[in-house]
Amino acid sequence: LVSCTLFQKVHSFQGSTPTKISTVRFCHLNSLPWLEVEVDYSAANEYVQAHYGEKAPSKPYFRRCVVDQSSKSTGKCVEPIYDARNGVYDHDLMCYQTASLPLCGFSLCNSPSNVTDWRDIEQIKHYYLKELEAVIPSSFPDNQLKHIAFWNPMLRGEDYVIQRNEDALMLSTSNIASMVHIDTDIGAFESLEELVSMVENNRIDGTAVKSAEIIDSISGGHRFAIVNFWRNINPAPIERAPLAMLYAKYSSTTTLKRLGSFPHDSPDPIYSLWYTYPSMTKDECLLFLQYDRLLSQPSDLWHCALPSVGVGSKDRGSGGGGQDHGIPRRSFDIRALVVFQEKVPAELDRFSADRPRPI
Repeated sequence: LVSCTLFQKVHSFQGSTPTKISTVRFCHLNSLPWLEVEVDYSAANEYVQAHYGEKAPSKPYFRRCVVDQSSKSTGKCVEPIYDARNGVYDHDLMCYQTASLPLCGFSLCNSPSNVTDWRDIEQIKHYYLKELEAVIPSSFPDNQLKHIAFWNPMLRGEDYVIQRNEDALMLSTSNIASMVHIDTDIGAFESLEELVSMVENNRIDGTAVKSAEIIDSISGGHRFAIVNFWRNINPAPIERAPLAMLYAKYSSTTTLKRLGSFPHDSPDPIYSLWYTYPSMTKDECLLFLQYDRLLSQPSDLWHCALPSVGVGSKDRGSGGGGQDHGIPRRSFDIRALVVFQEKVPAELDRFSADRPRPI
């Protein structure tokens, strides 16, 4: 049985002195961050500037970045990272709530798998995809599903290199991504056919993508989302380079169509907070939204592997240390294009024809 992780009170890591740059962010919270570490926004800032130019909502896109002596943005700053097992902070209610896809765009589920070898694509196809199909409905409890298409299975590890395997029996591999990023800028696609073609071309061989039906549903206004399923595949809990997600809050006061979404707005530099699930086990699955057509749903989660963090080591502390200690991280992730029965109102449609495109 798959059950969402219950809210737990866990002692936060408080072994480091808060930096000035983070004090203003958690002065209103009830606990110190689990960790402080340098986060690299440079690639994200460069992407937004290069692709959206004058349409970018701010320069740099992430305004938390520190500035070096020559007054040029380095794209890096020390950020407080909060333990999502303690819940996520709701600034409107001024309290912590259990993380969920509807609330913040990410959640952790207890989901043991029958897969014994994550390099075996046949096991992924026959066991794991069925297990994930059981997870999705409980993650969207108020929504009926119309289509699910899995794509882009990937093995990641500190000792892996980027290798896109054309052999249907071999999984692609990649190193961990320590720079802040989103996997795909969905709104940038020129056509719906191009988006669905990407899913079809990167599906697991032997699985079906009902492309024509999916295109017809999305063209008809149905809501769709891209969900990333991420898990630790080591026998022991994660000790190094855990994945962190940004729970972005937007402060736009312009029009509803420009409220609270990438690339219209940039994350509020004070109220946007980073979260991670320390010591994820092999029986846990992290779900996070890479895109949702519904504007009111938090999605487009910026994420990264926390650099220079050995969370299982004794010398864990502010800004790094410990990467040479503990078991190197290995993880597996796969994405799903999920189409819902509900239709999106025009005023909440992020995939409308007038959405911003890269220049």
